[in-house]
Amino acid sequence: MRKKYILIAILTLGMLTSLFIVIKLNPPLEVGTLASSKDGSLIVIGVGNGGLQGIQIKEVLVNNEELPSIAKIQHSNPMQGFTIADEMLQENALNFKKLSDVTIQTKTSPTVMFNNMDNGTASENDEIYGITAKHTDKIHKIQFTYHYFGIPFKETISTDHLGTL
Repeated sequence: MRKKYILIAILTLGMLTSLFIVIKLNPPLEVGTLASSKDGSLIVIGVGNGGLQGIQIKEVLVNNEELPSIAKIQHSNPMQGFTIADEMLQENALNFKKLSDVTIQTKTSPTVMFNNMDNGTASENDEIYGITAKHTDKIHKIQFTYHYFGIPFKETISTDHLGTL
């Protein structure tokens, strides 16, 4: 009887370890659109969730792990797109929300949204998300952290080759 419990414990541990490895090797957060202002101090990075549960961005850092002066999430649709303008970052701006107020929903993969736009099947009901950051200096790198099934993830993106809007 004791061997049976040990075997069950070992199999359970093995399955949980395998699940952890699969999730870690296939992060659910996908990056799409990358754009910046002319001076590079304001950027937007389109993100989406290809996973099974919602994702909340916990922290956004720029350059050498500095806090940006502003970090928000845009919640929009493919028909409207993203905005990259200083005045839109104010507290009451319609599509700009605090990081803690937005959960990036499932089935919002940028690849799927781009395909829907190409096929003409995109609609105002589709959701897109963009991490928007403003800093006092040009942003060369942006890093954001999130948790998925309790597993921490850190995504780092170089912004030196972004297009400007």
